[in-house]
Amino acid sequence: ACSSSASGANGRYIIIQHNLNGKTVYSFYAHLASLNVYSGQTVSKGARIATAGGSGYGSNNYYGTHLHFAIVDTLWSNGSYYGYSTYFTGNKTTYGGVTYYNPVYVVNNDRLP
Repeated sequence: ACSSSASGANGRYIIIQHNLNGKTVYSFYAHLASLNVYSGQTVSKGARIATAGGSGYGSNNYYGTHLHFAIVDTLWSNGSYYGYSTYFTGNKTTYGGVTYYNPVYVVNNDRLP
């Protein structure tokens, strides 16, 4: 899923579906300046999917330019996502029915905790 709209909390965003450890999870990238992919496209590891910074609440007049990056097990019923977990006591936490995986762990180990 993608959104090319610069407005709203997330601004431009991309959601990529993955299968890790036999489980479906989603990586979420928001507040993007531009997109290099479209909804339904298959992407390969290492592909440039977007340019970070500058849309939604990631623009300079809100919280400063940044990338909102999350790995979660659940999307909203409309296929979108919003939320974050900034603190992990381990490598995953569940909040509001959504499991958030520590992205540093997942990226470094190429698997779920």
